[in-house]
Amino acid sequence: MPFDPGARLVQCRNRPPFTYDILSINIGSTPNASVAGAAEHATPVKPIDRFLGRWEEIRRRLAAENGRRRIAIVGGGAGGVELLLS
Repeated sequence: MPFDPGARLVQCRNRPPFTYDILSINIGSTPNASVAGAAEHATPVKPIDRFLGRWEEIRRRLAAENGRRRIAIVGGGAGGVELLLS
Protein backbone atom coordinates (compact mmCIF):
# COMPACT_ATOMS: atom_id res chain seq x y z
CA MET A 1 0.00 0.00 0.00
CA PRO A 2 1.52 3.40 -1.01
CA PHE A 3 0.09 5.18 2.02
CA ASP A 4 -1.38 4.22 5.35
CA PRO A 5 -3.85 6.83 6.64
CA GLY A 6 -4.02 5.18 10.06
CA ALA A 7 -0.27 5.41 10.56
CA ARG A 8 -0.05 8.68 8.56
CA LEU A 9 2.71 7.09 6.51
CA VAL A 10 3.56 7.44 2.81
CA GLN A 11 5.79 4.92 1.08
CA CYS A 12 7.53 6.07 -2.10
CA ARG A 13 9.22 3.94 -4.73
CA ASN A 14 12.58 5.75 -4.80
CA ARG A 15 12.59 7.47 -1.41
CA PRO A 16 12.41 6.44 2.21
CA PRO A 17 8.91 6.35 3.76
CA PHE A 18 7.79 9.49 5.56
CA THR A 19 5.05 10.48 8.00
CA TYR A 20 2.68 13.41 7.66
CA ASP A 21 0.23 15.52 9.63
CA ILE A 22 -1.89 16.58 6.63
CA LEU A 23 -1.62 14.97 3.20
CA SER A 24 -2.55 16.48 -0.17
CA ILE A 25 -2.06 14.28 -3.23
CA ASN A 26 -1.68 15.72 -6.72
CA ILE A 27 -3.02 12.99 -8.98
CA GLY A 28 -2.03 14.78 -12.17
CA SER A 29 -5.54 15.33 -13.46
CA THR A 30 -6.07 16.72 -16.93
CA PRO A 31 -8.98 18.80 -18.22
CA ASN A 32 -11.79 17.39 -20.33
CA ALA A 33 -11.21 18.90 -23.78
CA SER A 34 -14.23 17.21 -25.35
CA VAL A 35 -16.31 20.41 -25.12
CA ALA A 36 -17.01 21.78 -28.61
CA GLY A 37 -14.40 24.38 -29.55
CA ALA A 38 -12.06 23.63 -26.63
CA ALA A 39 -9.30 22.14 -28.79
CA GLU A 40 -9.32 25.16 -31.14
CA HIS A 41 -9.83 28.00 -28.64
CA ALA A 42 -8.60 26.90 -25.21
CA THR A 43 -5.18 26.45 -23.71
CA PRO A 44 -5.18 23.94 -20.88
CA VAL A 45 -3.01 24.64 -17.87
CA LYS A 46 -2.70 20.97 -17.00
CA PRO A 47 -0.47 19.14 -17.31
CA ILE A 48 1.51 22.00 -15.84
CA ASP A 49 4.87 20.84 -17.20
CA ARG A 50 3.68 21.72 -20.73
CA PHE A 51 1.95 25.00 -19.87
CA LEU A 52 4.94 27.35 -20.10
CA GLY A 53 5.48 26.52 -23.77
CA ARG A 54 1.78 27.02 -24.51
CA TRP A 55 1.78 30.33 -22.61
CA GLU A 56 4.80 31.60 -24.54
CA GLU A 57 3.01 30.75 -27.80
CA ILE A 58 -0.04 32.76 -26.67
CA ARG A 59 2.18 35.73 -25.81
CA ARG A 60 3.86 35.60 -29.25
CA ARG A 61 0.51 35.37 -31.02
CA LEU A 62 -1.02 38.25 -29.05
CA ALA A 63 2.03 40.45 -29.60
CA ALA A 64 1.65 39.99 -33.36
CA GLU A 65 -2.03 40.99 -33.38
CA ASN A 66 -3.50 44.47 -33.18
CA GLY A 67 -6.58 45.52 -31.30
CA ARG A 68 -8.36 44.57 -28.15
CA ARG A 69 -7.75 41.22 -26.53
CA ARG A 70 -9.82 39.28 -24.04
CA ILE A 71 -8.74 36.24 -22.08
CA ALA A 72 -11.23 34.06 -20.23
CA ILE A 73 -10.35 31.61 -17.50
CA VAL A 74 -12.61 28.60 -17.21
CA GLY A 75 -12.71 27.05 -13.76
CA GLY A 76 -13.73 28.55 -10.47
CA GLY A 77 -11.51 26.55 -8.17
CA ALA A 78 -8.45 27.77 -6.33
CA GLY A 79 -6.27 27.05 -9.36
CA GLY A 80 -8.43 29.23 -11.62
CA VAL A 81 -8.31 32.09 -9.14
CA GLU A 82 -4.53 31.77 -8.77
CA LEU A 83 -4.11 31.81 -12.53
CA LEU A 84 -6.31 34.89 -12.87
CA LEU A 85 -4.44 36.79 -10.20
CA SER A 86 -1.03 35.91 -11.58
